[in-house]
Amino acid sequence: MKPRDALDRRQFLRSGTRYALLAGLGGLIVTGEAKRHRLANDPNCIRVWTCAACVEFGGCTKPKAEDFRNVVAKDKASPRPPLRRVPG
Repeated sequence: MKPRDALDRRQFLRSGTRYALLAGLGGLIVTGEAKRHRLANDPNCIRVWTCAACVEFGGCTKPKAEDFRNVVAKDKASPRPPLRRVPG
């Protein structure tokens, strides 16, 4: 009778751990989705680096990204002065 009790306890602990991890993962998903919905129409970017380093830069429609794209396009369109050689 003893091995049966140990097996039930082991299954109980294994199941409890599994469900606790699934509940934690579900909580993280819900929190992330809530944050995404809250910041959906925020004009400021939630990234801490510049637009050039952002992986979502190509499809980003935030005003900050559009302004940055315009600046980059103007910079590429304008001719650059030739480099001066320094004697030495």
